Amino acid sequence: MSKARVKEPYNMSPRIKWLYDYYYSGAKRKWNNEFSSFSTGTDWDVLYDESNYYIVPEVYSFLNTFNLSFNQAAVVVDTPEDFYDWPLVERKAWFLKEVMVNHLPKEILPGDLIAGGRFNLQTSMCLSKKEADQRAQDLYGKKGLRN
Repeated sequence: MSKARVKEPYNMSPRIKWLYDYYYSGAKRKWNNEFSSFSTGTDWDVLYDESNYYIVPEVYSFLNTFNLSFNQAAVVVDTPEDFYDWPLVERKAWFLKEVMVNHLPKEILPGDLIAGGRFNLQTSMCLSKKEADQRAQDLYGKKGLRN
């Protein structure tokens, strides 16, 4: 019985071959695609929206770890003084733009700019204290999603 072979790329231009080899050099390259975390710096800030992952049972035991570790690793982004007076959708839009334009590292490779190379982001949910308390009640309260 012959072994099945994994399809291999071929006929790549020199540029694409270089980018392919660079990408698959993994831990040997200067950067990788680990998560980058950005927070407002408030005590109540939430970066990881665990409710997106409730359909994936194998992550349940890691939810608390994810919640805490993303906050611990986060770069704090200063927000305008009246930030929490804005509608939530405007807070989120402003925060993401601020991160993308002014805080997320950009990689410039010889002859190339890798736009969007760092796409694994965990950014603040931009909740006010009141909104964060309500979210915590909805998730962890007596009749919360986690119970």
